[in-house]
This record gives sequence, C-alpha cells and structure tokens, in this order.
Amino acid sequence: MLKQFLSFSKFFLPLSMVLFAIHYLIINKLLNEYFFYYPAYTIYLFLIVVTSIIIVAILAIHNNYKDKTGFAFLSFSILKMLLAVIFLIPLITSDLINKVPDILSFFIPYFLFLTLETVYILYLINGSNLNQ
Repeated sequence: MLKQFLSFSKFFLPLSMVLFAIHYLIINKLLNEYFFYYPAYTIYLFLIVVTSIIIVAILAIHNNYKDKTGFAFLSFSILKMLLAVIFLIPLITSDLINKVPDILSFFIPYFLFLTLETVYILYLINGSNLNQ
C-alpha cells in the first residue's frame, strides 16, 4: 500500500505545486484588487490533506476488498464534498458582498483534484500500474 501511495504522490504533489503556483499568480498578479477570504495556500493545504487521506483509505480498501473500491470512492467523494462545505461555512456566513470569486477560487482546484483522484481510482479498478 505504501508503494502505491508513493507512486500516486510522485505525480500528485508536483502537480499540486504547479496548480498552486498558477493559482497564486492569478490571484496575486491579475486579481490583486480583490480581497479573497481564503488565501490560495489554505485551499491547497486543505485539498492536499483531504485528497491524501482519501487515497490512503481507498488504497487500504482496495488491497482488502477489490470489488468495493468504486463504492469506497463514491462514499469518500461525498464525504469530501461535505468537508468542503464545512470548510466554506465561514465564507458563506461572512459579510462579503460578492462571494463568487472566492467560491470559484475554491471549487476550480477542488474539481481538478477530484478529476485527479478519479483517474487514479480508475487505474486501480482497471488493474493498471502507474509505475510502468
């Protein structure tokens, strides 16, 4: 399981850093007149931690019950969405007039990370090996 997680981390962490750098530059160079409730690093820290925990849990389930991997992914995806809503409650209840840029600033990386998780889980389910 550790080997599988390390193979996932080999492309997950560098890709996360690239996405963070792009996001950070867009926010600080192009949209510097707007105040974002959450800085980019808190969004990415949240997403990296939650995604890593979910992948470790799914790998544990996959190694013991290969036929339940898809169900585990579906369950953890719902849990991740619930955690995202909880993470965003302070923003939602804040006094900011226009919350759309903040919501987009969170959900664009969220869906990119979800896509990455989905592709990796599909590799697991199909029995492919990312070390090739």
